[in-house]
Amino acid sequence: MKLGKEEDAISDLRKIISTLDNKYNHFYKGCLKYLLGKNEEATKDFTRSLELDEDNVAFYNDLSYYYRGLSFMKMGKEEKANADFKKACDGGVEDACEELKK
Repeated sequence: MKLGKEEDAISDLRKIISTLDNKYNHFYKGCLKYLLGKNEEATKDFTRSLELDEDNVAFYNDLSYYYRGLSFMKMGKEEKANADFKKACDGGVEDACEELKK
């Protein structure tokens, strides 16, 4: 993805999600929104990713908690952020463990 094409990527993911609504697509859309500073929208995508129950995806759940925590932190919602960092840390995301130490 070229810099400056993030909005196009989000649009493409919306189209994909309309036919293939899975945790992976919501996770990636949330990551793009996080990178664009759209933290409230990003938290919604990470939450949707966590809601979708699919087999063998603990890795995506842990990362969704981590990135949702980062989004919450940027919105000043430290308590929610720390709760997500704890879940991600428990799942083995070392960066989340480091966030809890701050």
